[in-house]
Amino acid sequence: MRIFYSVIIFVAICVIAIFAIGIAAPEQYEQELSATYDYKIEKVWNILTSVENYPLKKNNLVEIEVLDSSYSRIFEWREIYSDKIMEYKVLEKNPYYYKVEVKEDNFYEGVWEYYLEFTDKTKLTIVEKSVNTNIWERGIDTILRRNQYINNEFKWIRVSLLNDLIYEL
Repeated sequence: MRIFYSVIIFVAICVIAIFAIGIAAPEQYEQELSATYDYKIEKVWNILTSVENYPLKKNNLVEIEVLDSSYSRIFEWREIYSDKIMEYKVLEKNPYYYKVEVKEDNFYEGVWEYYLEFTDKTKLTIVEKSVNTNIWERGIDTILRRNQYINNEFKWIRVSLLNDLIYEL
């Protein structure tokens, strides 16, 4: 019985801690991270901006729904995952600069900016400016997932580049 009460108390403390951190964490969040790739800037740009190929590139993406497109350019889309739905809208797209509005369910929204620079390697910088109004999700994000979203972007781009390289061989 003592173990049962210990487990219940531990779970209660964890829940209270997540809520407390969620309350203390600011709703608005801004972060900038960079990664470098040993590929030409055009290759990285094409992978990043070819939305129609995302289901082949993002292994946890179940389906993509195009919400707005014209002349084979996609301006707005929905990514359906097994555990969430994310909506994207292109705000600006210039050579090597990509600005996208991101929404997840009803509690997370933000703007992601992608900057590509090339010297001897391609440097991708992602700036996330977001608002999370859900206290529980904000607490979990602060504890566990703060860098996860951007790092996942870097990861799927890197895997896509490697897969394309293998395919070309």
